[in-house]
Amino acid sequence: MSPFKLNQQLINLKYLKSKQHSHQQILKNQEIRIHDWCGQRKWEQYHTPRNLVFALVGEVGELCEIFEDEYQPGLPELDDKIKFHIGEEMADILHNLIRLSDQCNIDLSNSLLLKMEKNSIKYPVDKVYGSSKKYDEY
Repeated sequence: MSPFKLNQQLINLKYLKSKQHSHQQILKNQEIRIHDWCGQRKWEQYHTPRNLVFALVGEVGELCEIFEDEYQPGLPELDDKIKFHIGEEMADILHNLIRLSDQCNIDLSNSLLLKMEKNSIKYPVDKVYGSSKKYDEY
């Protein structure tokens, strides 16, 4: 790997790390809000990791249905009604994912940053740019 490309990867990793605190705080704030919101409704008893995973899968299924039923491939833009519906389903997915990370005591923002760093190494720009090949195909 050329020194320039290696330097670019290091800059990208430093950028990710510099954003880490603000992203962690955003997710942490949402985790606290969701935790309190569920606690006010006494839903902890229902929010086992297993139940949350199945709820997450169900919400992903609902998002898929939008693209099966409502979205027409080839349209230059989604209309506002479909965007709103997609946003609601994405919010449900994020809610369940944050709740699952809370129940499993996993720092989701740190896990995401570590995974991005790992993927940056597995998929270096100079090898995968414009390609959909998996890391074991190049």
